[in-house]
Amino acid sequence: MKRKFIIAFEFLIISVSCASAKTIGFGFHIGSSVGKEVLDGNIAFTMKSSYIPLVIGAEINFNYRTIFHAGFIADYWFANPVISGNWGWFYGMGLAAGTNLDSEINFAGARAVIGTNMLFFGNLELYLQVALELGMDFTFDSGIVMFPVRHSPVNLGFRFWL
Repeated sequence: MKRKFIIAFEFLIISVSCASAKTIGFGFHIGSSVGKEVLDGNIAFTMKSSYIPLVIGAEINFNYRTIFHAGFIADYWFANPVISGNWGWFYGMGLAAGTNLDSEINFAGARAVIGTNMLFFGNLELYLQVALELGMDFTFDSGIVMFPVRHSPVNLGFRFWL
């Protein structure tokens, strides 16, 4: 419970610091991991400032076995070049961490992200992204560590810019 509080507190601190920027985007994305034997899905709340190329998000993952995983993502975009007009693409690196809510298994790792985005009406951003996450699963109680663990989420999302 303590580590879940710490994750929520860190997300709140980053949210407040980003909210002081003049332009900030809030949104959601949905998706699934590819290349796994278990069909799963995810939904996340994301935020991005136009002044800092950092996307942060809080997500929930689930699968047909009713395993729920709550996590945190932070991606630093190295670039967001324009393809044409309001259509661009982006790539970057980031971190992912989380915990299974129905077991003691936790995940921590790095991620590479690439995607495409388009701005509509000046304040609605739609995006599609693929990430490759490489990290480890571990438990605090029994000390079990599984490495490497790979996740490849594919997400479709939107952000409203204020």
